[in-house]
Parts: sequence; structure tokens; C-alpha cells
Amino acid sequence: MDCAIVPLKRYPDLNLIETVDFFYPLVDNPFLMGKIAFANVVSDLCSIGVTKIDHVNILISSPTEFTEEERDIILPLLLKGIAEHANSIKVKFSLIKVSLNPWCIIGGIASTVCKVDEIVPPVGAKAGNVLILTKPIGTQLATSVFNWMDKKANQYEALKSEWNSEDSLEEAIKKVYARAIKSMSHLNHNGAVLMHKYGATSATDVTGFGLIGHAQNLATNQDESVDFIIDKLAVIEGIPEMAKILSHEKKLLSGKAVETSGGLLLTIPSENAGGFCDEYLELNGFSAHVVGKVLAGKRLAKIVDDPEIIEVDL
Repeated sequence: MDCAIVPLKRYPDLNLIETVDFFYPLVDNPFLMGKIAFANVVSDLCSIGVTKIDHVNILISSPTEFTEEERDIILPLLLKGIAEHANSIKVKFSLIKVSLNPWCIIGGIASTVCKVDEIVPPVGAKAGNVLILTKPIGTQLATSVFNWMDKKANQYEALKSEWNSEDSLEEAIKKVYARAIKSMSHLNHNGAVLMHKYGATSATDVTGFGLIGHAQNLATNQDESVDFIIDKLAVIEGIPEMAKILSHEKKLLSGKAVETSGGLLLTIPSENAGGFCDEYLELNGFSAHVVGKVLAGKRLAKIVDDPEIIEVDL
């Protein structure tokens, strides 16, 4: 699943939990990129309900095309973003290595030691549970349209020719981009805390395999034979209109669009869903949403035809 859970032989009630995650930068602001990178690295631990992380080791490959002066500006800003998030949840981190490389790669290794009852194993979904998604999807298209606008790419010109809205296209793109930045840089830590409080039965985080890929992976690994039926999609506000114009709608609505540092997709008793979502909104400033249900089945995940779209303004 999302991370390694290794029982410690000498301490049977403890597990070593580790995850490794690296990716390319999506934004030009190094401070924000640091926050996104840290959120992405620790997200796998959050997805099994870990709320206390012992340490994060950060590794960075700096592009060879950077001058020494540029590295001296960019790397400290990256680390400042990482440090802000680490301090907010009281996690120690270390910069293990900075390598020179043709590509910029940022990531790290998050690890902790937990008692068995301090995690939520991703295997306990039961028929009658509901599915909650804590962040909207659409980050890939939001970052792409921003880059296309900056470069005046063909996709931007195609979008511009069909755009018909009160907001100017440039203003609309900046808004969806800002929402995507807020989503990607937001920690899943509060979601992990609430998983325990409201009795979540399993969870995963939504990243590179898209919503349906991660939902299927989670369904496959359940102890009971259940299906995940997704009938609603929480999407970054403004993205559905852009996706339709750019012929990305099918990919988005099928849950196959790649996400970066996405939210938690979790299963939870239906009677606890309202409390989870209400407190999540109070803690985070934006909503989590019930997006489907868990039924007896064959360990399959499915997005229904023509799902209800919930546009989320972060």
C-alpha cells in the first residue's frame, strides 16, 4: 500500500513505519515547492492514521543549469518551506544530501515508530461505510493551464478562443492555480487525527495513480470483499469548465488525472461522516466531502457514469 509497516522483533507492540517519495517541482516558487514536497512525503504516513512522525530525511537534486548564486537563493527557500511545515506538526527533519543533476528532484524519507493502536490499517472497510475525500482533484490540469498561459502555448490559445465567462481567462487561471497550490501544500495531518476520532476503517492518499487508481488499490487490499462506488467528484472550482473546453473532461471525470499531494480517500461508518466533515472544515478552512459508498462486492472500485460534480473553493 502506501508505506512499509515493519513489526519490530524485540518490541512486538511496536512497528517501524517508513515511506519514500520523490517528484519533480510543479511550481516556480521554491518556498511553496518546499511546503508541497514536505506535504507529499509525509502524506503516506498520514494515510494510515499516523499523527506523530519521528523524522524526515530530505534529499534534493539541484539542476546543473543553476548557477552557484541561483542555488544559494533557491535551496534555502526550499528548506524554509519544508521547515515551516515540519515545525507546525513538531517533526524533526534533516537535509541529507544535495546532488547535482540535469533535473530538479525533491523528496525524502519519512519514518516513525508506532504502537499498533496508533495506526489505521488500510484493510478494514465494511459494507455500509461511506467514502470521504479530503481534498478536491484537478491539480494536474490547474498547474498545466498556468504553465500554458505563461508560455502562451497552443493549449492556452485554444482555451482562450472558447472562453466565455465573467472572469477574464487570465484571472480564472490564476484562481484555479492558487486553489491547487493551497491544496497541494496542505498537510493531511488533520485528516489523520480525525481518522482516529471518527473511526475510519481504511484510507489511502490520492497522488500519481489518480483517484480511481488509488481507490482500486485500496479496494483490492480490503479484508472483506467490498466494492467502492464513487458517485460524486470533488473538483477544484473552475477546473470542470476548463477541462470541458480542452477535451480533458473524460480523463478528469474518470478519475485518471494525475494528482500531486492529494487528499485522503477514506472509508468511515456512515453515521460518523457528518462529524468528520464538519470538524475537518473547522480545522482546515475548506470542506471534505462524502463522494461514495462501500457495498458488498468483489473488491472493485468504480466511478459511476455522470457523477455529481462538487466544485470546491479552497
